[in-house]
Amino acid sequence: MNTAVINSPQTLEETGTHRPLLEGLALKTLHMETELTLLALAKKMKLNLAVIEEIFLRLRKDQFCEVKGLTAGVHRIAITSQGRDRAISLMHLSQYVGPAPVSLEVH
Repeated sequence: MNTAVINSPQTLEETGTHRPLLEGLALKTLHMETELTLLALAKKMKLNLAVIEEIFLRLRKDQFCEVKGLTAGVHRIAITSQGRDRAISLMHLSQYVGPAPVSLEVH
């Protein structure tokens, strides 16, 4: 069994990374892709689906993304115009899009 999966953070708090950083990274990733399932976003960010769902709830509450439907029982989301504006602003600070940083203590 893959130990990286066993030890992967199950909650946003367990990542050891600040929520705004992970939310911004998710938003920039969504901006680059336009539309993704939560599972695809989890794979791109190398985070557990439960962590991505926590991030998604906040992005949706802030109206940065919207649900477009379901794919295999998982939400398919798209960035909103408000989300796109925020992502562009974040891209000016850092253009990094990829796996999420997590605390070394997590692994």
